[in-house]
Amino acid sequence: MGSASGVNGAESNRETLAEAAFLRRLPEFMALAADEVVVANLDVTTAIGIALGAKVKLDAARDEFIEHLRHPELTLIDALEDHAWALHHAQGRYQIAVTPVYCPAAKLEVARLLRQTLLRSLQALEARGAVNPARWKALRPGRSRVNLAMDLNILAQVHMHYAEHGRDTDGTPIEQGLAASTELALALDLSKLILAAFGRRNSKPEIAAAEDMRNRVFTKLLRSYDEGCRCMTYVYWHHDEGNPALPSLWHQRRRKRARSAEKAAGDPPVTEASSAALSGAVPSTPGPRAHDGAAAAASGSEVVESTNGPFLDS
Repeated sequence: MGSASGVNGAESNRETLAEAAFLRRLPEFMALAADEVVVANLDVTTAIGIALGAKVKLDAARDEFIEHLRHPELTLIDALEDHAWALHHAQGRYQIAVTPVYCPAAKLEVARLLRQTLLRSLQALEARGAVNPARWKALRPGRSRVNLAMDLNILAQVHMHYAEHGRDTDGTPIEQGLAASTELALALDLSKLILAAFGRRNSKPEIAAAEDMRNRVFTKLLRSYDEGCRCMTYVYWHHDEGNPALPSLWHQRRRKRARSAEKAAGDPPVTEASSAALSGAVPSTPGPRAHDGAAAAASGSEVVESTNGPFLDS
């Protein structure tokens, strides 16, 4: 069994390889016009695996391409592996961009406890008439992270106000019951941290940029793969046995659609023909109908009897 460090090392090597391929081919991706970019509307991970597997077959058939094709686009085919690894890198960046970014759970728990502490301190001061509860009426109860961040900011500001300007019932400055300055600083820091994480989570420009780059890399991979498919199909068209045809990049998606269609269609309706086929009987070929002959006789036409049925010549 391989060690965890070995697995992590292999993953790191793959990512290094993917990033190097991405940077090497970056000018090609950026040179694509907007109307040339194809949307990656398939399982990207599956497509990468298919492309890397196809590169082995294409390398084995390289001499055949040179011998039988007039102007094979070998440069484009050779770039397939780079394009596959570059797509691996671009897909990773896209996944990072669309994955929600939240404040760490431990920080959120501290923030919730601190909110509760600050609010109870003010409520205790309110009970003895030392503070005005209207100053924190803007609190937004609920489990929303944004509400929590706003509440921490409001409560910290109220505490700081009364620490500087507040007077107790006897007219002396409020000395007992207010939070310490370290707690107030922590509340403000947590408020900023939670709001910053929420802002990054909803960064639509970042998501759009990552998606556009992924589509650009996919477009180049698609062109390389299509060129390989064309060459392979032409050279091995008449090879019934051992034809190394390349699979479709949409192979898995088509299979899923076919299974969904079969499931939605259900069992076909039972007809007379299908019932006869199941029972082993051979359905009889319908002959000419009686009223057809009567109509022909009435019009003066010659009635010709057919023994071959209505779909074959006599």
